[in-house]
Parts: sequence; C-alpha cells; structure tokens
Amino acid sequence: MYQHIRLQTLHHKSRSLWHLALVCIFVLAGCLLSSEELEAQPFATWSEQNVERIIAVDDRTPVRLTLTVTESIPETTLEVTPGLRSWVTHASPEELPALSPGDEVTVDLVLTAPWIGTEDGTLKLRERGRSRGKGRVYSRPLALSVEGVRTIEESLPPEPDPTVNASTLLGVDSNSNGVRDDLERMMALDFPNDPGKREAAYSLFRVMSLVYDPSTYDAHTDRINYARACLRYTDYPEGGFTTLEQIEELEALHAYGRELHKRYYDTFDRARAYLTYNNSLAATIIDVPHATPETCDFDLEALEQ
Repeated sequence: MYQHIRLQTLHHKSRSLWHLALVCIFVLAGCLLSSEELEAQPFATWSEQNVERIIAVDDRTPVRLTLTVTESIPETTLEVTPGLRSWVTHASPEELPALSPGDEVTVDLVLTAPWIGTEDGTLKLRERGRSRGKGRVYSRPLALSVEGVRTIEESLPPEPDPTVNASTLLGVDSNSNGVRDDLERMMALDFPNDPGKREAAYSLFRVMSLVYDPSTYDAHTDRINYARACLRYTDYPEGGFTTLEQIEELEALHAYGRELHKRYYDTFDRARAYLTYNNSLAATIIDVPHATPETCDFDLEALEQ
C-alpha cells in the first residue's frame, strides 16, 4: 500500500511538472506573439518601404524620409543595424520627443560606401532610455541596402538610347529615382567630387518634370523656385559675390543654369510643355526665395561635412 501511495505521489508530481512546462511554453509563445504583433502593428510608418542605393567608395548620398505617427509613442531614438553604422554617417534627429497621432517627422540620412561590397540592415524607432537593442520598437523596421562600387561611373545607370530617351516627355529613368538617366550621368560625371551640387541638380530635375502636367502648375511653382535656389546656393562662395572676379563667375553660373534648362527641355514636345507652363504664369507674382541650405529638400550641410 505504501508503495502504491508513493507511485501515486510520483505520478502527481510528474503531472505537475508537465503542467508547469506547458504553462512556460504558453507564456513564451505569448511573449513571442506579442512581439510579432508589435512588429505587425507599428505605431509609426515610414514614407518608404525600403531604401536601396549604389554608391562609389567614399562618395555620399542623402536620403530624406517622413515618419508618420499613427498612435501615441513615448520618447524614442533612431537605431541603425550595427553592420550599417559605418555606412550611415548621419542620421537626424537621433532622438525624438514623445509624439501624438498625426505627427510627422522628417528624418535625414547620409549614406556612404566605406568599401566595395553590399551591406543590408534596418532603421528602427526604439524606446529611449534602454541599452542598445533593448526596449520596445515603435516603427516597422525600414530595410536599408547599400552597395559600394569602385567608381562613380559604376554607380550610374547606363547611357540611354537617344531615340528612346527622346520619345517621351519624361525620357528614360531606368533606376526610378525621378531623374532622366542622361542628366543623372551628366551631373555625376561633371561633378564627381561635389555630392551637394549633384543632389541639388537632381532635385531640380525632379521638379522640372512637373511642368508636363498642367494640373500641378499652381501647386508646384514654389517647389521649382526652391529647387533653383538650392542649386544656386551650392555655387555661392562664402560671403557672397563681392569681387569683380566673383561677379564674372556669377555670370558664368547663370549661363550654366541656362544650359541645364536647355538640356532638360531638349525636344520639341518638352520645350512646348515648358512654354505652356511659362505662359500660365503671366501676370503672376512669384516669390523667389533667397538661396540658403533650407531651400534644399535634403540636408545639404550634413552631406557636405
């Protein structure tokens, strides 16, 4: 009888241990599920689903993102995957205050390629005040992929076929960055060591295409003027144009600006579209902004550091 009671006791202990193990498994599964649900239901979303760039070694390129808050979040910090920290030379703002639904935050990155190869990672918005890699994540991880190549030439799209390129208003944009391939190549090869000027020109080219759509005239005239001001700023010497030599240089810069304009609207249909846009501005008072870094749609000062 004693042996029977002992066997029953062992049996009950065994069942209790088994139940405890099941409870632990369910708790762990619940934690994992909560984590997955958190990733699936972010409190803030990025304007891009992923960012991919091809960059020549030691060159730099800017990325501007918009973070839109959907639910209230506490103070957070931007967190880049450890493997990408040598490839992301600037991320601003590094720390964010508490945010409310509907808030939008502009996030500026500067990417580089420290060596030849490819590095993949993510950018996250993580709870502030915890050690790196710890704390709640409040945004879906933004995928970042940077490929480093040997030269500027290797980072560019191929020269497009002239006939195909001229057959439409927008031309050929094989890497879908909003800049015609022939113009992207022209600026990159003319200014391989001046990423600020290149990006300012790319920004201008992107908004110059807006004149092809009459419905956007009123909405985007300011954007075109701001992009022009940004490009002008990249040419301005510190202290402005004060000497005769600098004033002569300014004239040369104006001539170069006219050349860019001519290169962009370089077919009959493109030129006609621009003239239609220009005529629509008759008797319109246009505010021409001063040329400052703030007129750029990227962080020019961070890019030139």
